[in-house]
Amino acid sequence: DFIRIFENYCKTREIPFERHVVEYMLDDYYRPNKIPLRGCQPRDLITQALTLAAYLGQPARLTPELMDAACRSYFVHDRELPATYA
Repeated sequence: DFIRIFENYCKTREIPFERHVVEYMLDDYYRPNKIPLRGCQPRDLITQALTLAAYLGQPARLTPELMDAACRSYFVHDRELPATYA
């Protein structure tokens, strides 16, 4: 289960698991954009969020704002390229 992977990786990183933050991310990024759930994503997104938190001098915990930033940089929307680039 995808949420359980998030929870387990939070334990690995010794940070609180915030279920509402994961559900927010699923509702705002995954479902609307039809992003498939992959087992590596929780680790990658948590790592990005914690790296940003450290850079900003914030506590090591997941927040909707940090996960927004992680999702924006992790999930790139493909745009249709002009025929000359295809």
